[in-house]
Amino acid sequence: MRVLRILAAVFGCCAALAASAEDRVVDYRNDDARMNAAIARAQATLAAFDAALDRGDGTRHSIKVRVPYGNNSGEHIWLIDVKRDGEDYSGTVASEPVNVTWVVAGTVYRAARRDVSDWMYDDAYGTHGGFTVRVMLEDLPAQERAKYSLKFVD
Repeated sequence: MRVLRILAAVFGCCAALAASAEDRVVDYRNDDARMNAAIARAQATLAAFDAALDRGDGTRHSIKVRVPYGNNSGEHIWLIDVKRDGEDYSGTVASEPVNVTWVVAGTVYRAARRDVSDWMYDDAYGTHGGFTVRVMLEDLPAQERAKYSLKFVD
């Protein structure tokens, strides 16, 4: 199973939401078609994130990266305060991982471009990216989904 987290800490990077100690963890199977399509879209549009990051467009740039553990498993973790170094990224781990024990919230983690599974940033128009977040939001009950007032613009 692939563990994807709806992180209040990362949603907090989107102006409408505040951090909460009650992060919701959502499991998706490795063969989940909608989640895999969202990850593929994030990878296919990563150049748009890079350009915005390089230009300093928008605010609260974050990326979700796959951190491997166990036998062919991976936990997808959000990084904030993202910086780019060639094809690699580094950022601060936004919240405590669930299954990965060697990565800790608040520390800097470095990831290769191929490990990016999503990206987001805000500007005056709304939130860009967040493709896996969109899938997860669709899967939440309507009452819970209503708590998150994100305006995705692409």
